[in-house]
This record gives sequence, C-alpha cells and structure tokens, in this order.
Amino acid sequence: MKRDYGFIILAVSVFLLNLSLGLHTSVFNNFAAQEIKLRPDQLGILEAFRETPGLLIAFISALFSFMRRQYLAMLSFIFAGIGFSFYSRVTSLLELIYAGFVWSLGIHLWMTLSPIFALNFAEERGKGRRLGQINSISAFSSLTAMSFVFLTGKFIPFRTYYLIAGILPFIGSILVLKIPYKPNINVKPPSLVFRKEYILYYILNFLEGSRRQVFATFALFVLTKVYKVPIQHISLLLIVNSIMNMIVAPRAGRLIDKFGERIILLFSYTGALLIFIGYALTKSILVLSILYCLDNISINFSLALTTYIDKISRPDDLSPNISMGVTVNHIAAVTMPIVGGILWERFNYQTMFLLGASIVLVSIFMASKIKLEKKVGMV
Repeated sequence: MKRDYGFIILAVSVFLLNLSLGLHTSVFNNFAAQEIKLRPDQLGILEAFRETPGLLIAFISALFSFMRRQYLAMLSFIFAGIGFSFYSRVTSLLELIYAGFVWSLGIHLWMTLSPIFALNFAEERGKGRRLGQINSISAFSSLTAMSFVFLTGKFIPFRTYYLIAGILPFIGSILVLKIPYKPNINVKPPSLVFRKEYILYYILNFLEGSRRQVFATFALFVLTKVYKVPIQHISLLLIVNSIMNMIVAPRAGRLIDKFGERIILLFSYTGALLIFIGYALTKSILVLSILYCLDNISINFSLALTTYIDKISRPDDLSPNISMGVTVNHIAAVTMPIVGGILWERFNYQTMFLLGASIVLVSIFMASKIKLEKKVGMV
C-alpha cells in the first residue's frame, strides 16, 4: 500500500512537470518566431546553451550529491518553474538563453532522478513495467498540453501559457518532498562513476543520443522545409505520437521484462535502421510521416538501457551511472545537429539520414554484446 501511495505521488509530479514541458513544446516555435522575431542562427545558439545542462549533468549531480533525493527533486522542479515562467517576460536572445538554461537544468536534473524513484516502487521482476508507466504518464501529460493549446491557441497569448507552465512545477516541487524513498544500501553513493564494466552502457547511450538527435532535429524539418507540409499536418503527427507513446510505453516495459534488454534493443535498433534508410530513400509525404511516428514509438524501447544499468550496477553506483549516461547522451546532442546540418548543406538531407543509419548499425553491433549473468561486484 505504501509503495502504491508513493508511486501515485510520483505519477502526479511527473504529470505536472510534463504538462509544463508540453505547453512549452507546443508554443515555443511560434513564440520565438512571431513574438521574439528570432533568426535561425540565433535559434541555433539558443539550442546549444539549452543542451549544456544535459552535457554537464553528471558534474552538476555530483555538485548536489550531498542533498537527499527528495530535496534535489524539489530543486529540479523549482528550476523548471523559474525558467518557464521567465519566458513570459523575455524580450531578447540573452534572456531566452537564461530562461532556457534554467528550465533545462531542472528538467535534466529530474531525468537522473525520475528512474531512481520509479525503480524504488518496482518489484524485482517488474522494473521495466514501472518505467513504462512513467513514460506513459509523460506521454498523456504532453497530449493534454498539446490538446489544450490546440483548443485555446486563438484566445490565449503565448506569454500566458508560460505563466501557467511556470506555476505547475512549483506545485510539483511540494509533492516530490512527500515521495518515500529509501536507498538500496546505507552508504553515500560516489559523486561520479566511470568504471570499465559500465563502458558498454556509456557507448550505447552515446549512440542512442547520436541516432535520436539526428532524427529529432531534422525529421520534421525535412517535412516542412523540403515538402512544405503545413502546421496542421505537423500538429496531427505530434498528437498521434503522444497517443501512441501513451499506449506503447507500458507495453514496451513489459516486453523488456519478458524478453530481456539484449533482444529488445536488437529489435528496436533493427527497426530504427529501416526507418533511417526509408527516410533517405522515399519522397512520399505519407511514408515519411509514418516513419516519423514509428521512430517516436521505437524510442520507448530505450528503457532497456535503464533496466540494463540497474542490473549490472553496484547499488551505490546506480544514480551516478544514470547521470553519466545522460551526460554522454548529451555529448551527442550537442555535436550531431552540427554534423547533420553540415552534411545537409554540403550534400543533401538523404546523406544525413544515411549517417544515422550507420550509427544504428554500430548500435546493433554493440547491443549484441550485452550479457546479463550476474550483478557487477556480486557473487
């Protein structure tokens, strides 16, 4: 009963934070272009600064490692609330950078904490299911925000959305203090971990970040830039993705529990390979749209990386390992958009997606090396 109570608090907190993030995602591009009059080169600078907390998250987590998990979660929600609410007052690129950095810091801190809390409420053989439930709640929250903006976009100013997005995390910051959490063992975890037995996990995270960033940055841009797809089409794709992710996420977790990380990752990476090749070869808007949705669905199976590191980590290494995983993932997040953009500009967008396909091939090779016989450091 206590476990269910704690998970309900976690679920409500996740819903509130992702509702704020969903509001931001739904209105930011229009806000930046129409209200702030941001140029494309300025948007690139803004995105680079926004990804910086993700790149440095392992070191940021180490800086706050003295704090209890609940207090660190509260701090992450407060950062998100400050950043989103400040968007309601920004008038320049510098202010956008400040606001974007602050909310991104909060979101990335929470990214290292959310799986720790979720795993704390899971049975030994149901950890993938719990993580899938959290992803499903996140998807439902994003869908709620997207639908709200769709229905009210003609009546509510952009800055009002950001006031709402700023208030919600502050409510969540009070709730996360009530989440019951007990570390697996009563020792202080190391601030940073980089052991050779975890190298495969770090490599898979880097490859996952590389593959995801190529697609996330350019897939919709291909539809709008090359094929002139209207915003209604893009909105429909985002809504379909939210609904499908809400349905698929918990089932993906159960499949991981049933078949194991190696098989699930090999399956999802094989699908991603076909998606990238399809994006490079087809010129059908319908096919490209379907491939975009399929890629977003396949992302759910990256939960296997979290259950994998949970299985091989020493108990006191789990939290810093997840932080390090997020960090190496974001090394790719900072670099791959630049590489992809150069390839598109110099050759064509198909070359960029063929690069993504080659990254997935390496992912398939590395995932085949996963072995889960026993916990590291245990006999």
